[in-house]
Amino acid sequence: MVTSAMSLLLGPGGRIILAVLAFAAWTIYQRADATSDCREAQFRVELQEANRKLKESAEITIRAEKRAQQSAEALVQAERQKDELLSELRASGETCLLPESTLERLRSIR
Repeated sequence: MVTSAMSLLLGPGGRIILAVLAFAAWTIYQRADATSDCREAQFRVELQEANRKLKESAEITIRAEKRAQQSAEALVQAERQKDELLSELRASGETCLLPESTLERLRSIR
């Protein structure tokens, strides 16, 4: 039995079988290598996209912080205007109705 298997492997049929097996192994190796390269390229593209989105979100955050700061400054200015108007009203000492222009100024502050 062992001698017949050895004669098969060492004979011309065995050489053909070994050549086919070697070719199949080489093909499998090449496919695995190509798949690995493809995966690396895909990961690289995904990483670049994630970095781009991260930079974009950082820029959005900076713009939002600037808008929040501007809103806070506008609020302080509106409070200041309100206080000035109230001071003017107290200083005038009048007890009659407010003029329409003053009412409009007060309404615009809200």
